Amino acid sequence: MAKTFCCLYHDDHQLDHFIKESFLEDVPNLLVQIFSENEGRQLELREVLKRKFSAATILGCIPSGSKIERKVEEEIFLSFTLLDEKIFKLAYYDLETGLPNGLKFSQYLDEMLNKVNPHGNKLALLMFDMDRFKNINDSLGHRAGDAILKQIAERMKKKVPAGSFLARFAGDKFTLLLTSKPSTDNIGKIAQQILTEISSPLLYQGRELFITASIGASFYPCDGQDDQTLIKNADTALNESKQQGGNQVTYYSPDMKGKVLLRFEIENHLRTALQKKELFLCYQPLVDLKTGRVTGNEALLRWNHPHLGLVAPLEFIPLAEEIGVIEEIGAWVIQSACLQTKDWQRKGFGSLGVSVNVSARQFREPGFLQVVIDALKQASLEPEYLTLELTESTMLQNIDHSILTMKELQKLGVKVSIDDFGTGYSSLSYLRSLPINSLKIDKSFISNLQTDSNGFSIVRAIISMGRGLEVEVVAEGVETQEQAELLREMSCQYAQGFFIQKPLQSSDYEKGASEGQLTRYLPLKKG
Repeated sequence: MAKTFCCLYHDDHQLDHFIKESFLEDVPNLLVQIFSENEGRQLELREVLKRKFSAATILGCIPSGSKIERKVEEEIFLSFTLLDEKIFKLAYYDLETGLPNGLKFSQYLDEMLNKVNPHGNKLALLMFDMDRFKNINDSLGHRAGDAILKQIAERMKKKVPAGSFLARFAGDKFTLLLTSKPSTDNIGKIAQQILTEISSPLLYQGRELFITASIGASFYPCDGQDDQTLIKNADTALNESKQQGGNQVTYYSPDMKGKVLLRFEIENHLRTALQKKELFLCYQPLVDLKTGRVTGNEALLRWNHPHLGLVAPLEFIPLAEEIGVIEEIGAWVIQSACLQTKDWQRKGFGSLGVSVNVSARQFREPGFLQVVIDALKQASLEPEYLTLELTESTMLQNIDHSILTMKELQKLGVKVSIDDFGTGYSSLSYLRSLPINSLKIDKSFISNLQTDSNGFSIVRAIISMGRGLEVEVVAEGVETQEQAELLREMSCQYAQGFFIQKPLQSSDYEKGASEGQLTRYLPLKKG
């Protein structure tokens, strides 16, 4: 049980007498609270108490409650609480890893900042975050995630230098404070050693896992002179590392503030973009390479930001996933694409189909199937005209759930396609088990089709693989007539890209379709 000793502060002599009579010692599990309306006196006494109790936690508090308020109108009220060891550990240490937690780290950082000389000593704060660790939690479960983080913590402990302070800050984030003459070169070496240690193959229940981390670094005093600023700037640098692909260290620089403000602007408006009708769809035609006939379209999401104008999908779609609005936006995209496609069918534009990209988070939602059913029903669109595109990584995050959901979609009559094929885990071993209708060859392979013999061979192999699996093959990113002809000669069935037609808003699409100018592609010879 915790024990608490209280007194009114008059002077240092009286305080020393109280400490002696109460048998108070300088121990880590001592919590000292200073209640005073006078912040100046509160700070002065905090320094006095820090000299007496360097290991304790000392907090300045604004009094609340009538009894205390009356007592501290002119005097200072002190509370000394000796916490039980178990309570202390729960408050300041992470149970999974045994490391200090974020609260303890912030306290230690504050103590170190009070000791160092801003004109002499330097401190370096490194913040670590595991790359794509959410995939681990989603596929293996949070209990597995905690066990894996425990292994990672043990690895990090081996590589941190003496005199440093390592903590599990929160979730899969760790912080490291370096106090021994940190320099950019020295920090770079330490960071790289830790990254290498983390990225070594890791075993969990007989399964080999490969995990990487991103690091953001800030320095005292140049990047901040208080704990919150240093932590915030290290976190900003960490986000920059992640945006650059992860598995690297990035040092904070003032120009990153602009990026942070831009992200805040985008995030703030993205939450209401759908309600304010700022989102819209463009449609990129898909052609049959044998006939040149448009057979369908890919629905592509666009955002017209009120201040920034058109925001690139790569900038806002990952953010929509991160802040939890992708399910609502994704449902709207499927619904709108189905309604538009049915409308064009009724207008006599042919038996057009539509392809819609589905994010990993949206695909994992329990109500995803119902979203698809409702969209088809509302639009009166036959399921065979809807294709849902999933990336390889999305399908493999939880392979059993993916296969089950894909089979349910196919029972409805909806088609399933692998998007950006060739950039992920492409292998026949998993392709055979996936219930898919088509593969979409990633545009990175198409762009060098005429000049790169390896690229040519890869594309031909993918088309051959698709034929063997009895699924259709679509090439995206076709930019020249020559590329289209090469693909046709290799028996690729369908293609899309800027040469064929750029993504069009609905009105421009209808105009092109009505005038017979929807696509520039015409086969040079009969198939």
